[in-house]
Amino acid sequence: MLLLLAFLGGCAGLEGQVNKKAGHILSINRDETLPYERSVSDQIAWGGRFTEDELAADKLAAYSTKTLKLLMESLNNVSFYTRGAQPHISRQERVFDELARRADVKPDDVGDLFQRYLAARLFGKAQALKARFAEVKLWDLPDIIGAKDSPEQDFWVYDISSDSKTATAKHLPIETGPKIVVSAWYSCPVAAKAFQSVQDDWNMLQAMQAHGVILTSRFEPAGVALRNSKIAFARTYVAYTEQDWPGIDFTQSPTFHFLENGKVMYRFQGVAAEERFSQEFQLGLSAIGLK
Repeated sequence: MLLLLAFLGGCAGLEGQVNKKAGHILSINRDETLPYERSVSDQIAWGGRFTEDELAADKLAAYSTKTLKLLMESLNNVSFYTRGAQPHISRQERVFDELARRADVKPDDVGDLFQRYLAARLFGKAQALKARFAEVKLWDLPDIIGAKDSPEQDFWVYDISSDSKTATAKHLPIETGPKIVVSAWYSCPVAAKAFQSVQDDWNMLQAMQAHGVILTSRFEPAGVALRNSKIAFARTYVAYTEQDWPGIDFTQSPTFHFLENGKVMYRFQGVAAEERFSQEFQLGLSAIGLK
């Protein structure tokens, strides 16, 4: 009896710690007074304060469903901002599995974990989750063709086919000469406006046709295929991983990067005023020897 009481007391103590940490992450996320970068860094920092003991499978089994749901929401935030990095995605996965054991996962929980798997390029796990929860509407994954054949080499992408049924791993020749790399999310209205400005300006259009690529780190095959069907001046690719693109900022959409021999010489984020946009673009061209 004493051992049982000690065990329950220990679990209760751990559950209290877990609730405190998870609640703090969510309060940071909801604090509109915090700058975006500070909010993200603080949530990641607090996510790192969970211990493996607190989130071990046997401990999770002893927590209340209310605690698990609080954990799920907070860990999903941290996993989102860390692009599905370890150990956060494994912890989210364990909480998800315990809620699933209790038949208490929602379609949004499934969709969130699916997206985190894709962000981490864990395609096998994403496919298995889709099969496991067939009733949840998750998009079809393309066949992955090839793989990065040199760990040291940067600038790898997935090239999405026009029907979005295949994603082919390939290297882009960014290391030599002047290049323009635009990181942009699909369905970003600011990016759409920037691309229209490029389309309407002959000098910018020529520069992008000769030297530009569009890049996203979000694995959204159908969206990429649709963009490629509409934008002719540069092809959109999915980054193999964000780490394969040193110097490229994926956090703001769109961000225009002007590279010379693989090194970023100038960058700017999409701006609302067309005149300012044109000025920034010209400064970028000058920085890499183009006019």
